[in-house]
Amino acid sequence: MPVYEEQLRVGKRDVSHGRVRIGSYVVETPVNEQVRLHSESVQVERKLVDRPVAAGDALFHDRVIEAEERAEEAVGGCGFTMYEAGNAYEAIPLLELHDDIRAVFTDINMPGSMDGLKLAHYVRGRWPPIKLIITSGQRRPLADDMPAGSAFVAKPYQLEKVAADLRAMIG
Repeated sequence: MPVYEEQLRVGKRDVSHGRVRIGSYVVETPVNEQVRLHSESVQVERKLVDRPVAAGDALFHDRVIEAEERAEEAVGGCGFTMYEAGNAYEAIPLLELHDDIRAVFTDINMPGSMDGLKLAHYVRGRWPPIKLIITSGQRRPLADDMPAGSAFVAKPYQLEKVAADLRAMIG
């Protein structure tokens, strides 16, 4: 009876789940109002402020607030050597540096101007032998939008299933 051994390395990785940027801008708009009075006298009451507006007052400055949701997710190596990239512009140099990469697993929704589907097409054109698995929890791409020979796995997915698909693809 043959005996098979599989190594499973499990760790954690820090994952970004989205980022928001809120801008607050001060706009000066001159006040101009025409008023028609029935009586020719007007009494204006002025209230003194406790101090003049200073240059350092936070209410009167442009500012940008950024918030990012991050979480730790379990990652299993399943016997594969894994390289991780946060976006396509980090992934491409990894592919150029490591000629032992045989498969790319990418999410369609990645930060930056090149999403995971565009990255998969780029990889297919530049490194045709590399196998591609594309995932998304938001939309399933049409078959015509997928690179030739690639596979799609919907989120949430089971890591064991993805590992089995990778093994079947790379032999």
